[in-house]
Amino acid sequence: MTFLQPIMLWGLLAASTPVLIHFINRMRHRPVLWGAMLFLARARRSSTKFAKLRRFLLLACRVLALAALAFLLSRPLLGGFVGRLFAGPPELVVIVLDRSASMEARTGNGEETLRKRALVKLAESRSLLDEVRRIVVLDSATGKPVELPSAHQLGDERFWHGTDTRADLPALVERAMVVIGEAGAGRAEVWVVSDLQAANWRPAASTWQGFAERQARLRQDVVFRLLSLADDTQANAAVRVVASELRFEGSGQVLDLSFEIIAPQALNQKMVVSLQLNGRAQNLEVQLTKGRLFVRRSFPLANRDAGWGMVEIPADGNARDNRAFFAWEPPGQRLAVVVAENAAVGRTLGFAACPVPGDPERLLESRARGQLGDLAGVSLLIWQGRPPEGADREVVEAFLEQGGQALFFPGDRAAGDLFAGLGWAKPGVAPQDKPWAVANWDQENGPLAGTPSGIQLSVDRLKLLRTCTLLGTTEEQFAFLVDETPFLAASAVGGGRAWFCTTLPHREWSTLGRGTVLLPLVQRLLNDGGRRFGHIQVHDCGEEVELADLVPLASGVSGANVTTAGVFRSDAGMVVLRRPAEEDLPGRLAEPEVRELFGDIPLQLLHDRRGTRQAGLQSELWWAMALLGLLFMLGEALLTVRPPRGDLEGAL
Repeated sequence: MTFLQPIMLWGLLAASTPVLIHFINRMRHRPVLWGAMLFLARARRSSTKFAKLRRFLLLACRVLALAALAFLLSRPLLGGFVGRLFAGPPELVVIVLDRSASMEARTGNGEETLRKRALVKLAESRSLLDEVRRIVVLDSATGKPVELPSAHQLGDERFWHGTDTRADLPALVERAMVVIGEAGAGRAEVWVVSDLQAANWRPAASTWQGFAERQARLRQDVVFRLLSLADDTQANAAVRVVASELRFEGSGQVLDLSFEIIAPQALNQKMVVSLQLNGRAQNLEVQLTKGRLFVRRSFPLANRDAGWGMVEIPADGNARDNRAFFAWEPPGQRLAVVVAENAAVGRTLGFAACPVPGDPERLLESRARGQLGDLAGVSLLIWQGRPPEGADREVVEAFLEQGGQALFFPGDRAAGDLFAGLGWAKPGVAPQDKPWAVANWDQENGPLAGTPSGIQLSVDRLKLLRTCTLLGTTEEQFAFLVDETPFLAASAVGGGRAWFCTTLPHREWSTLGRGTVLLPLVQRLLNDGGRRFGHIQVHDCGEEVELADLVPLASGVSGANVTTAGVFRSDAGMVVLRRPAEEDLPGRLAEPEVRELFGDIPLQLLHDRRGTRQAGLQSELWWAMALLGLLFMLGEALLTVRPPRGDLEGAL
């Protein structure tokens, strides 16, 4: 037996109060021998045994009534056979409802989405939920617990409509345990309703580690149930905008647009993509060959003003991922700061940042190590030499946290120091007759990707005479040598990134200084770092941001809230709300994989009623203690009733 309020067990000391009062009362009366009373005592000697028994029963009823009150306040839980015998409906049910964009996938018959099917299944469970004292819903769109006055609201789509948000299932399940702990319910259940998308469950998340141990420390008994919606769904494709850049070409301006189509179930299939640029529609035909296609196109624009656009693919199994929105604006000033130990390398890096002297849109400053100063207004920091130290390190870290970009090159003698988890070892020298080369690089994403016209950078033509082995670990690696050692890698720091190159743009190190790779690399990072100074806000749907007075710009976008993707106009400028990228990933977990995440905690199907009477369940017995207390007080009342006067006279 366990107790939800064990501190109230101190109330058992109060059960001794009737005993103390009894002995104190006995001490108040001193025996006095008196002949007449001795005669009466002898006359009633036959009823003395019954009088003592009555006193003992009266005392026991009072003690047990107080003990029952103490047990009632301590809220005991009882397991085993007795727990199963008294087990009833749970006091609290927390429903973790997945409302992410992937839940809008249509089922095989195409009549309903996974989310609507989930609501129907929950509505069918009203007979169970009507017996529950409290129902709390944790939906993925808001992440906030909402207590429902009635189970009938579960089927109302006005409350649980579709969204373009993600679902963080580990955080939601952990939050459900917090809700149960704060509620202090004796018995509770957690119903998880999800399509088992792997990106939402995040099996590698640290939350799952030790989850079973944390749950075991709760005094309440919790049953986990899973409503799996990972059934066969219709074929689906998703579209995502990768980049949209406005550049000037001659006397005009051109929009460079890059987008990606993810269609795992489509091979060797033609698709007509609809584009909208400032409300003007045009079609583009593409060919899907590998189930994943990157498309880059350039579109001439009539003016230099800011604008918006939308990419749309044909209707399929999920309407939520068929659109992607974007916006653009004229590029503003971009300031680059160069800090270099080698003067020749510093001049080369400065030319890559500002290739046209006097360009009003490309500004360059050279600063010395130890005198970095403020980086406010800087788009790109280029650092050559040992990583920043002391005050410089703090300035660079703050710069990256605010969304800046930093490109690091090794020094002539790498010291092995790390910054943002990365650094360089001592440089290695290639054979004179066989310089090293870059064998593989990301040609679709990152600063080494091809141009919108499809031309790839000549990264594989670089000749590397010296390179430094990269120290530290990172998953963001964009180029590799023949031996698979990284050539270019990045580490995320807050809203920015620290990029590390393993060679120098110097003739004794490599041919990187010729500019065919270095120039686009630096210019792209310069543009990425300068976007944070623009007037276009880009947020993932569901982010906790304050956006007011949003006016939809794209046709077909209904409403203006942070859970719906679209492009909007506000007083501060344009706002792009986009669908989180992980919602386009098709992978799903199997039910055994989900059970493995819960460890030793049993995970039952939602409609498997066998879990209601399982051996491990515990029942709260406060109502039994209240009943016993009432019975003991009733017994005390009966024992204190005085016998009729006629019976006393007959005894005398």
